Amino acid sequence: MRSRRPRVSRDSEDAGGILESVVLASGGIDSAVTLAEAAEVSGEVAVLFFRYGQPTESREARCVEALAEHHGYGMEVLDLTDVFSKFRGGLTDKSVDLSVHLAEDGVAASYVPMRNTVFLSIAAGVAESRGAKHLWFGPNAEDRDAYADCRDEYASAMERALCLGTDRAEFTVHRPVVALEKHEIILRGVELEVPLEHTWSCYQDGDEPCGVCASCEERAEGFERAGVEDPL
Repeated sequence: MRSRRPRVSRDSEDAGGILESVVLASGGIDSAVTLAEAAEVSGEVAVLFFRYGQPTESREARCVEALAEHHGYGMEVLDLTDVFSKFRGGLTDKSVDLSVHLAEDGVAASYVPMRNTVFLSIAAGVAESRGAKHLWFGPNAEDRDAYADCRDEYASAMERALCLGTDRAEFTVHRPVVALEKHEIILRGVELEVPLEHTWSCYQDGDEPCGVCASCEERAEGFERAGVEDPL
């Protein structure tokens, strides 16, 4: 069994150490493994969870809280519901059929306008104010076709823009699972001892995954290809 760093409960805002990393956490498998990767190489980590009007925000929040606690971190909740109500789409639009993978224009049906751009900008603000330089988020290899804000050129441009937006910090944007498909991310999560039972992929709000939305299908296929039983 692989050895782990001792888990010491700490809140990133009040801890005595210097904050090193800010992680965007959604409670999904990709961000759960991203958080684990950040925890492997970072000291103090701020785990940010955003409420933006997504239907599963309560379930996601519980997952992120459990995942953060697993690594000895606190969770910081930022409520952007009013902001995202001004540019509604995808997960924040109840009229969208989320069982469909792609809209007619080839964009993922679940795409929320400018979500990653807003989240990364806020993460950079948190990082700058606390002396951190590393920002982490979890797009995967299967996201890049249907989500413009998950592509390599976007991440490079965003990293550059965030650095140009301040004279106080040089940020690095980390995407540790961007070259991996879902089954590979699951296997990496098992290797890192990520508690996958504390992840939620379904686009619908409920006690159990719906099993029919695009994200549920991707999760099921990922676990099947990985040869791992889904704890949900």
